[in-house]
Amino acid sequence: MDLISDTIQDIHPITVHFPIALLIVSAALSAVMFARPSAALQEATWVLLWVGTLSAFVSSVTGLISHFPYEETDLHGVIEVHQFWSFGATALFLAVTVWRWLSRRWRGDAGTQPLYLLVVLVGVAALTMSGLTGGDLVYDYGINVRGINPLLEQ
Repeated sequence: MDLISDTIQDIHPITVHFPIALLIVSAALSAVMFARPSAALQEATWVLLWVGTLSAFVSSVTGLISHFPYEETDLHGVIEVHQFWSFGATALFLAVTVWRWLSRRWRGDAGTQPLYLLVVLVGVAALTMSGLTGGDLVYDYGINVRGINPLLEQ
């Protein structure tokens, strides 16, 4: 593979850690906020949510691009399971971000409602499944591990 192809393949593993960290911390701080309400925590959860959601979108796009070398391989079905969880988590957090943005503009922050916390925790569960299945692709199947993966051209 050449430098451009390698770089394109390497962007996804770099980007995946941002939504995992940002969205989980946002959800954790949201839970803390129910025990100790704070305007500063409310703003922190909001910023972490929208930056995390943006990074999840970037990660989904780069993941879609990264899977193309495996399109016609036996691993395509395994990759689709990871894509299902990833796209689902991204879509859910996108919907939550829009919901919270609209609520902040119209009637108060939805981030203070128990339903918001429940939905965000479901999103964290989907994000966790995405991470677990992505880890399986790397550690069990050697996806994008150049030098040992027989499916990638050397």
